[in-house]
Amino acid sequence: MIEGQSPTDRLNEQVGATSLLRATRFLPRWLALRAMAKNHPAWRVQRETVGYAVSPTIVHWFDQFVFSEADRAYWPVDRTSKIVNWRNIRVGIDSAPGFMPNCYIQGIGLIDIGDYVWIAPGVHIISANHDIHDHRQHSPTKVTIGRHSWLGGGAKVMPGVELGPFTIVAAGAVVTRSFPEGYQILAGVPAKPVRRIEREQCVDYSREHRYHGYIPVEDFPEFSRLALHSELLDC
Repeated sequence: MIEGQSPTDRLNEQVGATSLLRATRFLPRWLALRAMAKNHPAWRVQRETVGYAVSPTIVHWFDQFVFSEADRAYWPVDRTSKIVNWRNIRVGIDSAPGFMPNCYIQGIGLIDIGDYVWIAPGVHIISANHDIHDHRQHSPTKVTIGRHSWLGGGAKVMPGVELGPFTIVAAGAVVTRSFPEGYQILAGVPAKPVRRIEREQCVDYSREHRYHGYIPVEDFPEFSRLALHSELLDC
């Protein structure tokens, strides 16, 4: 990557979104897919992540970087989900907020999502509230989701929340305060602990092929340094 490039240019370079491939948006989708070389990075990610929680297809990649029917981010995003300011969002290995439909991930503030976090459809992660005295302004506060957590369908995580590892947020819950200790199930509005999870029974697994979205784990430190917010580098 070249110093001075914009974050979007760096993203395009990293995921192989060339001008020639973007020109295929004028072709029928099936023909555009055939025009893409089988050794393209997006094909490799699809082959190596089959069966993972986040298993992006080549159609995800085309929707984001060719047809622009989904938000461009360095991880796969469903065309019905909305990502705000991807460079303020760090996603861990096999994690992808917005991979499932109808999610809203608002990166006005910083968001740090750990490895192997499962995020169901309709989840909202909000990192900034409107100022109560001037609604044009935002008050950002960082959101952190610990590794191996699971956000159920329609769950909402509000600004300033920190969730520790192996936290399960029940469907429809609204998390308004932090639970950094992890290893528990949260439910309700506002969300409260309803059950502890036995730490010794939790499986801290790792995948054979490890990607931060479309970015191989070995390339992610350099990509982060050039494209993500500087305060996310030490996460």
